[in-house]
Amino acid sequence: MFNKKNSLILLASIGLLSFTISCSNDDNAHASTTTPEIVPPGVPVLSEHIWLSTEAFDNNKNLFDLNTSPVSTYSGYTYYKPDGTFRVVDANNRTKLFGTWSLIENNTKKQLSIYKSDNTKIDSINNELNIYKVEANKIFDVVALNNSLFTYRINDDANPGKYYDLVNRVDNHAEPKIPAEDLAAVNWKTVKALDVSNGIENAVILDMNKYPASASSGISSFKNMNSNAYFPKNTDGNYVNGNFTVLNSENLEERVRYGDWYVSLDGKVLTIYLKTPQGEPNGIRKLNIIELTENKFVFEEDLNGTIVRFEQSPL
Repeated sequence: MFNKKNSLILLASIGLLSFTISCSNDDNAHASTTTPEIVPPGVPVLSEHIWLSTEAFDNNKNLFDLNTSPVSTYSGYTYYKPDGTFRVVDANNRTKLFGTWSLIENNTKKQLSIYKSDNTKIDSINNELNIYKVEANKIFDVVALNNSLFTYRINDDANPGKYYDLVNRVDNHAEPKIPAEDLAAVNWKTVKALDVSNGIENAVILDMNKYPASASSGISSFKNMNSNAYFPKNTDGNYVNGNFTVLNSENLEERVRYGDWYVSLDGKVLTIYLKTPQGEPNGIRKLNIIELTENKFVFEEDLNGTIVRFEQSPL
């Protein structure tokens, strides 16, 4: 007989079930704290999707601000290319992190080699050219990885034992152009050359028809032969996006400069491999980029001790 005592038992059971379901749903909301779901080795999940950092949890399962270090270093839109290179951009499409990646130990760990552009001069004594330095090598525990969710653990180097689980979900944010694509999008004309050896506040306008300004002034065209590849190399082992030509703006038959070129992925350094009219190597130069968009290109070059800032506009 279904009496009052049985009713109380039933209500208690329903309450316990509701509490269990509620806790289960709460755990699912904290994607980083669930039992790890990791795809089998060899399944190219990371490179098949665009990933957006959506939330982070500390080791106490509390929400953590995505804009606070060390999580802020890795949060954003991440593009993992099948060739093992990666790039992270912020909400304004600015590159904030890049290098190489791999999944190791049966997809339970992610390995990153993080690059940093090197704008120091070429070592003329040893003839060394460093476009990038390896800023850090990192290994992260993969907490979850499937076709909709990628969570990995970031250790806090400043606080041993503390960590943060960064949750990334699939997004459709198209990858912004890399700096090389911006540079090659239009032809450029030098509109001003300034001697900034004593600082921009003491800049002196130079005659673009006289050295040192004449060394790089003119109409420039940069041909991109490697699309949006991050670290393309030529047969000589040099990073090369394509070839370039600078023509005298007063005489388009006169070639001022010619060779190959490469822009670092963060858009800070332009490396040019100069060639003679016969196509023979004629020196390598590294130019510091001040600004690079489809509408403006400004760089500085050390020409025999004079720092010249070249301002370019689309032709």
